[in-house]
Amino acid sequence: MMKRILVTGSGGIGGVNFVRALKLFQDKFFIVGTDFNKYYLQFADLDERIISPRHSDPNFIPLLNQLTEKHKIEFLHPQPSSEALIVSQNLDKISTKILLPPSNVISTDKLETQKILSKSGILVAKTMVIDSYDVIANAFEKLGGGPLWIRAKSGAGGNLSLLCNNSNEAKHWIKLFEEAFSFYAQRCIVQDI
Repeated sequence: MMKRILVTGSGGIGGVNFVRALKLFQDKFFIVGTDFNKYYLQFADLDERIISPRHSDPNFIPLLNQLTEKHKIEFLHPQPSSEALIVSQNLDKISTKILLPPSNVISTDKLETQKILSKSGILVAKTMVIDSYDVIANAFEKLGGGPLWIRAKSGAGGNLSLLCNNSNEAKHWIKLFEEAFSFYAQRCIVQDI
């Protein structure tokens, strides 16, 4: 008998990969996927595609319950972390099985997540916070040169990530986002690979 699963954010990288993993077990899963982006929603190999409101919309959780009832969903898998956080804050309102910790355990901040993992004895990448452009060159020296990852401290799907060979590339990458999206260097981290 096919298991019926609902995957939110199914058009993002994490959602697409999760659905692909399930599809390795042919004819075992009926997968309903949601995404607020109708174009991204086409990326995943889903049995049903539903355009959803953003996770911050008050209609998001009610829609998940409507889909659960309509499609007889047995398990909800939220993607990305921003949607998982909203779902975890509403565990008492979800009408199907879900495996999520309480919301106070979920972090959408990559640096905070790294600290938690490190304190638990899990190996993590060496990381430095970028609080000014001057720190970038120093980070490349301290972390052993390039290539190093430049990443936004928060966000899903490798948000603003780029593997940079040197500090000049990293500076240009961050400046591009500052000019295009009012994104500031202080919102970045640099990590070894």
